[in-house]
Amino acid sequence: VDQLSSSTRKSINGNVQVYINPLIGEEQQAVTGAHEAYGHALFFIRKEDPSHRDLPGAIGTDKSNDPLEIQIKAREKEAKKNYRKHKRLKK
Repeated sequence: VDQLSSSTRKSINGNVQVYINPLIGEEQQAVTGAHEAYGHALFFIRKEDPSHRDLPGAIGTDKSNDPLEIQIKAREKEAKKNYRKHKRLKK
């Protein structure tokens, strides 16, 4: 991955790629995957600002990216809910 700026990266092969640390737990992998794929990658594909800006997780300030933060929080919550639901079904 070539560094373009502190908050934007460019793919070396033209594809959007999301890498998740395999050493973190399964639930955190699901949450992180949702955060990266349905937050940053989706906004990148839509040509919207995919960066957290200066205050990751913050909403409602001039230094936050509200649309991204709202999307990420919703997708993380959804991933956690789905993970736990399907984990219970496997037992």
